[in-house]
Amino acid sequence: MDLDFSRFIWHLVDENEWISMMTSYIKVASSEKDNAIIRNTLIEGKVVNKGVKVRGKLVLPFYKLKGDIMS
Repeated sequence: MDLDFSRFIWHLVDENEWISMMTSYIKVASSEKDNAIIRNTLIEGKVVNKGVKVRGKLVLPFYKLKGDIMS
C-alpha cells in the first residue's frame, strides 16, 4: 500500500513558528519549563531522538518512555 501524498496538506513554517512549536513540545517532553532556556538551547543545538544536544552534549533530555519498543 503506497501513500497518496496528494491528500496531505503541507504548511511552510518559518523559523519563529518552528521555535515556538518546538518550545511547546520540549516543555511537555522534558523536565525543563523555562521558555528562555528552551529557546536558547534550540537555537544553539539540535533536536535528536533523546532530547536536545549542544556541541554533542545532551542538554535537555526527553522523558524516558517505559515500554517503548524503540528504546
